[in-house]
Amino acid sequence: MLSRPRKFLIFAAFWTWLTRAEDGDDAKEVDDELDDDDDKEFAKEVEADSPKEEVVALTEATFQDFVKKNERVVVEFYAPWCGHCKQLAPEYEKAAKGLKAKKAKTKLAKVDATVESKLAESHSVSGYPTLVYYVNGEHSEYTGPRDDSGIQKWVMARERDLVMECDDEKITTEIANKEGVKFILVASNLASKKSGKAVAVKKAMQKLQGMDKQDNFLACYHSLLPSSDPEESAKKEDEKMATLKVIRKNAGRPDDKELKFDGGKKNKWAAGKISDWLLKQAVWPLIGQDTRDGWYSDAKLFETAGVKEVLSLQIEDSGVDDPLMQKLVKLASDKKYSKTMKVAVNSLMTDPKPEAKFVLMNYKNGAKPLKYLHDADDVDKFVKDYFDGKLKPSYKSADVPKDPYDKDVRVLVGKDFERVALDPKKDVFVEFYAPWCGHCKNLAPEWEALARKVRKFDPKGDKVIVAKMDATENESMEEVTGFPTLVLYPAVKNSFKKKIAFSGAARKEADLLEFLQEGAVNIGDEVDLSSGKSVDKSKFNMVERERARKKKGGKKEEL
Repeated sequence: MLSRPRKFLIFAAFWTWLTRAEDGDDAKEVDDELDDDDDKEFAKEVEADSPKEEVVALTEATFQDFVKKNERVVVEFYAPWCGHCKQLAPEYEKAAKGLKAKKAKTKLAKVDATVESKLAESHSVSGYPTLVYYVNGEHSEYTGPRDDSGIQKWVMARERDLVMECDDEKITTEIANKEGVKFILVASNLASKKSGKAVAVKKAMQKLQGMDKQDNFLACYHSLLPSSDPEESAKKEDEKMATLKVIRKNAGRPDDKELKFDGGKKNKWAAGKISDWLLKQAVWPLIGQDTRDGWYSDAKLFETAGVKEVLSLQIEDSGVDDPLMQKLVKLASDKKYSKTMKVAVNSLMTDPKPEAKFVLMNYKNGAKPLKYLHDADDVDKFVKDYFDGKLKPSYKSADVPKDPYDKDVRVLVGKDFERVALDPKKDVFVEFYAPWCGHCKNLAPEWEALARKVRKFDPKGDKVIVAKMDATENESMEEVTGFPTLVLYPAVKNSFKKKIAFSGAARKEADLLEFLQEGAVNIGDEVDLSSGKSVDKSKFNMVERERARKKKGGKKEEL
C-alpha cells in the first residue's frame, strides 16, 4: 500500500511526462533554444581561443575601399581546391603577422576567385595563386618569393626610401654591407633633395623598382649643399658641380670599381638615361674571380642592358696572366662580339665540377637561356662558330633507356627529344612531367590508356607516338613552366613552330583522344581510335580552340 505522499509524487511525474509528450514540439523548441545558446557560447569560446587571421579576406563589395584606404596591399587570388594555394596559405599568414610586427605599411589580403569571379576577371587571373601588388590604388604583378621570409623581404624592400642621405663613412660601413646590395649610386653636390637632379635620381630608382631591379641597387644623396642660401646652392648645381657615380662592390679590378655618369656638355640628368646607364654598369666586359653571386643568370637584366650572350670560363684560380684569360680579354674587347656578348670568370658555376671548360649562355629570347658547352682551349673558334650559327645548344639529359616504352608510353630524354618528338613524319604527343607532381600522378592512368589505343593503331610508332619526359631530369627546346605540360608536335616540317599545346582542364582519356585525333596529321577521317569506325574530324574543335588561344597570347594555367 503506497502512502499518500508517495502517490502524489508518482502522479506528478506522470503528469509532467504526459504534458511534455502532448506538447512535444514546444518542448523540442525549448531544447533547441538551449542548444542554440550553448552553441553560441561555445563558438565565442572557440573564437577567443583561435588566433586572429592577419590576412584580410576581401569581396567585390569590400575590395576597392580596402585598396584605397591602405597605401600598399598584396592581394592573393586563390581557389580553395588549388594545391599551391594551400601550400602558400600558412606562409602568407606568417608573413602578414611578421609585417604587422614590423609596423609595415603593406597589408596582405586574399580573394576567393571561384566566388568573386568578376573581380578575378578584372585582374586577368588565369592561374592560381595569382598575387597582385597595389601601391596607392595602382596595381602591378607581385614578382617576389612565396615563403614567409621572402614575402616580408620583398615587401620591406619596397617600403624603404628609394634614395637616402649618406657620407663617405656611411657608404663604406652601413650601405656597402647591406645584404643583396651590389651597386651603390652616389649623387654628390646637389642643391637639395627636391632639386631637378635629385628628382631625376629618385625617378631612375622608381624605374628600376618598376622592373623589379631595385633590390640590388641602393642610391644616396652625398654632400647636399648648405640650404642657408638656396639660390647659391642651386647655382652651384647648375654650374655642373653635381656628380653621379656608381660603386660596383663585386668588381674584380680597381678601375671597374667606380664609374661616373656622363651627363653631356650641360650635365643633364634624365631619369631614363640614368636607369639605363645603371643597368649597363651591372654587366661589365671582364670581371674578376668567383662572381657566382653576380647577375649572370638574370635574363631580364641582360635584355634591358642589350646583352645577348655571356661567355664564362669555368676554371678555378685562373690568374690574369693565364693564356685562356688573355684570350677572354681579347674577345671581350673585340668589336664583332662585345656589343652583345659579355665575358666572365666562374660566374655560372653552381657545382665544383662544371659541365665544361667554357659555357656560353644565350639570352636572346628573353626567356629560358640556351646553353653551349666547349671543353677545348680554342675559345676564339668556339665563339666564332657560335656567331656563325654552326653550334647547337646543349641540354641536360638522362641516359637513353634500354626499353624505350613504359606501359606503351614512349620515354623521351634530352638526348633524343629532337630526333623523336620533332620527326616530321610522326605525330608525337608529349607529356612533360615531374615525379613529385600530384596532377601528373592523376594523369598517368589516362595517359597510359591513351598510349595503349595509339599502339594498337600503330604498334611500331611509325606514325603516331604518345610520349613522356621527366622535365626535372631532362632539358629540351620546350620551355616548361608548369606540370603537366602537354604538347602535340604534328607530322609536318618545322613541327616545333607548329606545335599545339593542350591546356584543357579535362584530362580524361576521351578528351586527350579527341584532341590527338583532331590535331594529328597521320590519323585520317577514316580512323576513329576509340571505336575503329570512321569519324568526321570537322566536328572536333579542341585544336582550333588551342590555336585561337595561341594567337591571342592566352596564358596557360599555373598548376
